[in-house]
Amino acid sequence: MSESQFNQGLEAAAAEFTRTVQEAGSRMSAAAEQLSSMMRRLESRAEELDSAATRAQEARTAAEAVQARLENDQAQLSSLMRDLQERIAALSILARPLPESPAQGSANPHEEPPPTSENQTSW
Repeated sequence: MSESQFNQGLEAAAAEFTRTVQEAGSRMSAAAEQLSSMMRRLESRAEELDSAATRAQEARTAAEAVQARLENDQAQLSSLMRDLQERIAALSILARPLPESPAQGSANPHEEPPPTSENQTSW
């Protein structure tokens, strides 16, 4: 093998090596761009997840506040119902007719007394 053939072989190998390195560089650049794109999408998804977690926590806090108000309202309603039942019981006692005394006879205590000069009104 002559020196010129050796140089030609060496130049061809160097050219092939350069081409291979350039192709590898191009593939690595493309892979780096894909990786960068994936990282941006992942960061975007992470921000969305953080936002969703924040909204979920706010919703939970609001639901707990509503639950507390409902429990308070239920306690107040229960108290009002007990009070109303007590008042109804008291009114039922007051609504009972009074027992007749021997002096009253058979007069109805709910009837108005006959007009007298003291309780008559002049029109």
